[in-house]
Amino acid sequence: MAKNLKNIMSILENLNLDGLLIKSKTSKKYLDTLTGSGVEVLITKSKSFLILDGRYVTEANEQENDFKII
Repeated sequence: MAKNLKNIMSILENLNLDGLLIKSKTSKKYLDTLTGSGVEVLITKSKSFLILDGRYVTEANEQENDFKII
């Protein structure tokens, strides 16, 4: 799992938050994931998801290992 992703999950645990929805391009770059406008990232204490539209499915399946693709 990516280092930055582990850091965010740890912060969620420490702050007792259920999850974090990331939409900004800068934050997605920090996580080293797809940055397109049709991509959102949902991170919970134990799982991470890429929520995306059809334009990004092929690219996400080829590149992403740390996120479940929805």
